[in-house]
Amino acid sequence: TEGDMAEMKEALAAKGYDLVNPGDGDGSDSDDGGIPGRIQSLEPAVAREKGNKAFKEGKYDKAIRKWQGGLKSILSSLCAGPQALGDQSLSELDLTLNLNIAMAYMKKGDFEAAERCVEKALARRDALPPHQITKALYRKASAQRSMHRLEECLATLKDLLEVETGHAAALQMKQEVERDWGRQVRDQKKNFKKLFSKMGDEDKELQQRQRAERTEARRRA
Repeated sequence: TEGDMAEMKEALAAKGYDLVNPGDGDGSDSDDGGIPGRIQSLEPAVAREKGNKAFKEGKYDKAIRKWQGGLKSILSSLCAGPQALGDQSLSELDLTLNLNIAMAYMKKGDFEAAERCVEKALARRDALPPHQITKALYRKASAQRSMHRLEECLATLKDLLEVETGHAAALQMKQEVERDWGRQVRDQKKNFKKLFSKMGDEDKELQQRQRAERTEARRRA
């Protein structure tokens, strides 16, 4: 019924499943065989293979569409019933495709879109093994770092290192970001100091002008 379908959609949304915007592509492909601008549903394994091929060729929009086609197929499987929501294999496939899409968006310089893709995958982290969670968190931290959201990046890395304390790449990134964050804080303090100093100088100039005006007024009187 429509009510059951609405409940299913709500459950899927709560788990982070939603269809990606078909407008993210660059038009139809010769091998799509579908309507231009429309995401063609593909078996996840086929989607991964075709997307990987396009990605290696530098065709990032095409790769995104292929991987999106795999997500569309996964979504259809999940609509078969609520028991599918706990299917770890579907969750892992979904994570892989979302992380692939995130990497393509990062190649395109769209780091916000990349972070959104990772967040969709992490909405199902309770159904994922630790190594998949750390992979997703590392990609999220990378996107945040690229957007210079260093404080958020450090929080993500902290989350990652609580899952895997010895994650070498995360430890290295944390060290680098902490250094950059410290520099950023110091620069902000310097800028504030300069701003307040400038404001102080302007106040002094104003007071001097006012004193001069009062002196001139007394002289004329």
